[in-house]
Amino acid sequence: MQPLPFILDSWQFDTNGARTLPHTDIGNQSNVWLHCDRNHEGLSEWLANQGITSEVLTALLAEDTRPRFECLDDNSFLLIIRGVNLNEGKQPDDMLTIRMLYQNGRLISIRKHSSKAVSEVRNLLIEGRGPKTLPALVVAILERVHEKIDDLLEPTEQAIEDLDSEDGSTANQQKNQLNALQKRLLKLNRFLKPQSYALEAFANAELDDFVPLQLPLAHQKDVIMRIGESIDFYLAQLHLISEKCQQQNDTRMNRNTYMLSVVAGIFLPLGFLTGLFGINIGGMPGTENAEAFYWFCAAMSVIGVVEYLLFRRLKFV
Repeated sequence: MQPLPFILDSWQFDTNGARTLPHTDIGNQSNVWLHCDRNHEGLSEWLANQGITSEVLTALLAEDTRPRFECLDDNSFLLIIRGVNLNEGKQPDDMLTIRMLYQNGRLISIRKHSSKAVSEVRNLLIEGRGPKTLPALVVAILERVHEKIDDLLEPTEQAIEDLDSEDGSTANQQKNQLNALQKRLLKLNRFLKPQSYALEAFANAELDDFVPLQLPLAHQKDVIMRIGESIDFYLAQLHLISEKCQQQNDTRMNRNTYMLSVVAGIFLPLGFLTGLFGINIGGMPGTENAEAFYWFCAAMSVIGVVEYLLFRRLKFV
């Protein structure tokens, strides 16, 4: 049998646990995990030769997918999940896809980008500490995927508390951090919501090989639901903080506008008087008196003080 470059890992599971399986020995053996790279062109043809229907093949190789679970028969299923992208140079919320087809006693998983969660499970198998059966392998991958999401969200609560405690002196920076955090959580929530529904359907399917693992499956369903609820709670908190920031800005603007109105109210009659006495026509009082300017300034000062005291008495300032 020729090498299959699109198969990244192949493992055989038996009563002694898991061992690596050469490509030449894959054949039609059961209890095998085949981890494949979707970037290779030969994968599509090979999958078709494995008896996979065109509908399932399309779902496995689609460019853009949402989390989903589809039961194919009493012991076969298609599961597509999303995990955080922890590869170098990538944003964690640019979530990667892991597609799993469990059929004929085989698990075929397909990825486009490397997944830290799958790599950790593979390392456990190499060390002899990994899952002992294919169904346990599926659950282990789910556990690792959800752990990575949890690790990403762990600092979020502290970040929200820090944002809530900031004062208006860093309003612009606070707004930028708020928007960035909201954007990240919304991108995560876009896929984690349908993922919770997919895992709920998986747990309720009661597939023959997964009956002994109903409790761990139900736990993973609860984990992803809890993560989704946490994200909803964080988004609600951020919305409240955003509203508080807006209220503070509105209050600051209203106060400044009010103070400008008070100042304008004080200077309005003074401006009228200076405008009136600034006209150059005959009959203006004081034009022949050398001290008239000083008396006028004194009168203006008295009027300004009286206006200020009047505004204070009326509690305008």
